[in-house]
Amino acid sequence: MSNDLVRKIKEVFSEEELSELKKNVEQQPQITAPPKTFYENIIAHYSKNLKKTNYTIYNGHLCFKKGGQDEYVPLCNFIPFITRETVEDDGVDRKLMYHVSGVMVQQESIFPEIYLPAENFPSLNWVQSSWGLRANIEPGFSVKDKIRHAAQSISTDCVRDDIFTHLGWRKVYGNWIYLHAGGAIGKENITIKLESSQLEKYQLPVDDEVDVKKAALQSLELLKTAELEVTLPLFAMVGLAPLCEPLRKAGIEPAFVLWISGPSGSRKSTLAACFQSHLGEFNSGKDLPASFRDTMNAIEKKAFLTKDSLLVVDDYHPTYSSQESKRMEQIAQQILRGYGDRVGRSRMKADTSLQKSYPPRGICLITGEDTPKAGISTTARFLEIEIASDSINLEKLKACQEKNNHYSYAFKGYIKWLLPQMEQLPKLLKRMFDENRNRFLNKETHGRVTETISWLLVGLEMLLSYYVHAQAINNEQKEKTMALAIEKFDTIAKKHAINLFSHDPVLLFIEGFRELINLKAVTTVDIKEDPYSDDRHFIGWEDHEFYYLVLGNVMKEINIYFQGQGLRFPISKYMLLKMLAERQMIEVERNENETRNTVRAYVGKDQKHIRIVKIKKSALL
Repeated sequence: MSNDLVRKIKEVFSEEELSELKKNVEQQPQITAPPKTFYENIIAHYSKNLKKTNYTIYNGHLCFKKGGQDEYVPLCNFIPFITRETVEDDGVDRKLMYHVSGVMVQQESIFPEIYLPAENFPSLNWVQSSWGLRANIEPGFSVKDKIRHAAQSISTDCVRDDIFTHLGWRKVYGNWIYLHAGGAIGKENITIKLESSQLEKYQLPVDDEVDVKKAALQSLELLKTAELEVTLPLFAMVGLAPLCEPLRKAGIEPAFVLWISGPSGSRKSTLAACFQSHLGEFNSGKDLPASFRDTMNAIEKKAFLTKDSLLVVDDYHPTYSSQESKRMEQIAQQILRGYGDRVGRSRMKADTSLQKSYPPRGICLITGEDTPKAGISTTARFLEIEIASDSINLEKLKACQEKNNHYSYAFKGYIKWLLPQMEQLPKLLKRMFDENRNRFLNKETHGRVTETISWLLVGLEMLLSYYVHAQAINNEQKEKTMALAIEKFDTIAKKHAINLFSHDPVLLFIEGFRELINLKAVTTVDIKEDPYSDDRHFIGWEDHEFYYLVLGNVMKEINIYFQGQGLRFPISKYMLLKMLAERQMIEVERNENETRNTVRAYVGKDQKHIRIVKIKKSALL
């Protein structure tokens, strides 16, 4: 198109109008006129295939030969054919897809190839939406089925491909391979198709431009970008990611999330991107594979597809919008439950059958300015690593960013090193995990936190062992780093224990109850007195040793107290009573058949005999 014509068009149409015109043109089915020889070759090929069937081309139509050879029933004015079959394999399901094309018999035109599930092919409902008005099907009850039959009959020589739609380890014909967006390590000519452009970045190098020792040394430089309490767990996550499959076979698949929390501007996302770069082309904090802007369904699917890989979910942040805050909180809870329990959400179809679920198959790192306000069970499913605004060495970080293309070479070498060991790894990793867990069993940490630390130590030791193999470090340096890691991880576990302690429902109840009493926001009266009839904040009676609480009243006030702080009390009133009884903070009633966590007491001027929660005042101090 000449420059003068372009100028005149721009004078007549605005930028918005031109954009809309372009969009409309792009959405139209494009029918191309191929070179005549190409068209003739297609017609000749499929006409030859038709000779073996009850179909033929006659008078510009695909026809059915009815009765004898001389009676032709027109079906449509084009020849549809399947050029390729593709089996999409996500590690759980195998989905058959057809590549379908077609030619116009009279107009010497070819339709664009479309890609559709095999089960959608027989209906031919896709013809109009994909190829438009020119593709004309004759009326008739069985016409579409005959077209379908003709297309399949003449397409028997189409190629069949197997395509993997996930990352990580697969066993193909008895041999292990590691899938990434660019193919596979362990086998050539493997085709990968991933659903998202963000997942397409999980691409390991196909060349050997950077030697493994140089790449490993550059990878180790990341340990210097911040304090070791921050970088060692991140480094361990890189080593742990491809061990998910052998750990699963050993019955100890990683079940936690690492959570990096820090103020806005602390460069936590950039730091996370550097470690994520071991698995592909993640150049900055803006390139991370998932974020809290995504829907939960999208994150769940990514967690499923990133098998034996690291998935960074970026930017959990406070917001003034209560709706947005609630949405992020729900997503965070579901991520933690998913990775913490290694299960996907169950859904029901319209016919009441269950849909396929998508359990996480890799490991997860979350970055955020805060952590979710959750109960002790949820909090134990993640390990928090706190960073301050000045924790990261910006000069070192910048230098590492400039070399981030080296990290994927190091990771590729790690995978090639693991490959011949895959059959022996479950037993080896189980032994390492048990040794690490026993080391921390006597520590005052939650059982889940002990296991999390043990998994991280396994990942770190395996990655360092490879770097010894690559001659980037020696055994003495490896052992020194492992000793430092045990010390730092112990510190992290103790910090997290304090965090867990602050989420203990019993302690939250005591804190809330004590605050309500001190602020005089609730009312109690002497055991021998009656409350005012209009006292909306009455919760019970007291004497010098006990509170005698009306359970419904006190729980209503506790819930109001936490709601006022934008929080939710994490457990039910019955679970709270059970936990208070276990810690001997309330009196219980026992008989031969059952134990009740409420007791009967005489209260008020009339000494009414009612059931209450009898809690020791000393327990609230």
